[in-house]
Amino acid sequence: MGDWFLMWTNNRDVSESGRMDDTAGTTERSDEELVRRANAGEARAFEMLYERYCDWAVRTARRFTGDWASANDVMQETFMYLLGKFPGFELRAKMKTVLYPVIRNTALAMKGKY
Repeated sequence: MGDWFLMWTNNRDVSESGRMDDTAGTTERSDEELVRRANAGEARAFEMLYERYCDWAVRTARRFTGDWASANDVMQETFMYLLGKFPGFELRAKMKTVLYPVIRNTALAMKGKY
């Protein structure tokens, strides 16, 4: 994951560096644009993807885990997996289509059924 991972986890305030404006709403930018910007190293772009899909990911994970605490763990693991794909990630389908199998497989692995 290297420098890109460290930048995202350690430098959450990227607006001061001249990168993506923190005040822009997550619905104003397409997933494709956010992926492109995240691939270019803009930590805020990944954060916006996270903000856009984290609630959906937890609700989806709960269907597999049966409880909210485990579902939250699955959501976190899902986004750590996704973060590891950057830079170089190509969005070839809708983001939910990409996330769903990761959520399912992570939840099943946590339950010991995978």
